[in-house]
Amino acid sequence: MLKHAVLPYLLGAGLLAGAPLAHAASNLVFCSEGSPAGFDPGQYTTSTDFDASAETVFNRLSQFERGGTAVIPGLATRWDISDDGLSYTFHLREGVQFHSTDYFKPSRPFNADDVLFTFNRMLDRNLPFRKAYPTEFPYFTDMGMDKNIVKLEKLDEHTVRFTLASVDAAFIQNMAMSFASIQSAEYAEQLLKQGKPADINQKPIGTGPFVFAKYQKDAQIRFKGNKAYWQPQDVKIDNPKALVHEAGVREGTEITLWAMPVQRPYNPNARLMAEMIQADWAKIGIKASIVSYEWGEYMKRAKAGENGAMLIGWSGDNGDPDNWLGTLYGCDAVNGNNFSKWCDPAYDALIKQAKATPDQARRTELYKQAQHIIKAQVPITPIAHSTVYQPMRKTVQDFKISPFGLNAFYGVSVSQ
Repeated sequence: MLKHAVLPYLLGAGLLAGAPLAHAASNLVFCSEGSPAGFDPGQYTTSTDFDASAETVFNRLSQFERGGTAVIPGLATRWDISDDGLSYTFHLREGVQFHSTDYFKPSRPFNADDVLFTFNRMLDRNLPFRKAYPTEFPYFTDMGMDKNIVKLEKLDEHTVRFTLASVDAAFIQNMAMSFASIQSAEYAEQLLKQGKPADINQKPIGTGPFVFAKYQKDAQIRFKGNKAYWQPQDVKIDNPKALVHEAGVREGTEITLWAMPVQRPYNPNARLMAEMIQADWAKIGIKASIVSYEWGEYMKRAKAGENGAMLIGWSGDNGDPDNWLGTLYGCDAVNGNNFSKWCDPAYDALIKQAKATPDQARRTELYKQAQHIIKAQVPITPIAHSTVYQPMRKTVQDFKISPFGLNAFYGVSVSQ
């Protein structure tokens, strides 16, 4: 997880004074096209505003997967939809903390009250906070959600139900949009008592991956990494040597590490990669001796099972999952390309069933189940996946890069 994020703004032709020009490796600097109008996502409709708040400070009940349009759980772990499509029951994630800053210290985790405040503020003009800080919620009303949501109920501390007047097939997608970012009801109550409700738009409090730290208009916004974020992206191991010992490996264990002698797009320097692995293993007391052979000998000895740990790769030959999951890890390939010599009956049954299943969706599900077994058993550890580039002269016409790692010259011409 990034520890800090800084958003300096470019206006006109140059970077304004005050925007940092260099940062430590733990900082990310992003240049936006303008300053946000505010930090309350419900009030806005543009990406400039959403980048500065919704995608940094806040979360929503449902969320879009990173880089895609598929909807995944967010502050709700799951949801139930009634048969008539008019009722949505959200089961809320427990133990999620709102940000703690110099202007707000939460006394409780996220719960149903926060969902009710967030949406009742957009639904009810007579809500005390709405009356104290009158504002509009254009995306919410433009989509007709102010009229279509006819009831919002708190079933318990971690369950809420929305009832609609008419079916909205995109309701879950809508709830993942930036305007539906969840606010802290406790923070809103504090602002109301202080007579500063407008601060909800200037000093945001959310549950997201970054905590608002500083804003200098037309210059920069600073965020700090949320160390208490409920969905951490880094895995911290305090004592890796202890985990290795629990697995039965003792300090001083010696192993051979085979480094292939050929270059591949996914591993252009296997010797260097082996040396990096060797250094990492040394930190937990494993002594690795690097071994290499001429390519033909390397393959022959590996298929005979002479290797310890080894570096090897694969380029698919027919575009089908079986060319990986069957050819490389199946029991039938133990004396061939299954270099780990791993044979798991449950895994093997799944890939054979998948190979014999014409339905693509069903095949996909079977292969997913098989991959869970590989993940648990760890016969192999994936390291890299490459994007292949092919440099060539401008005079070479219509050369196609093969997805199978081949070089085919049919249809290729050279211009004069």
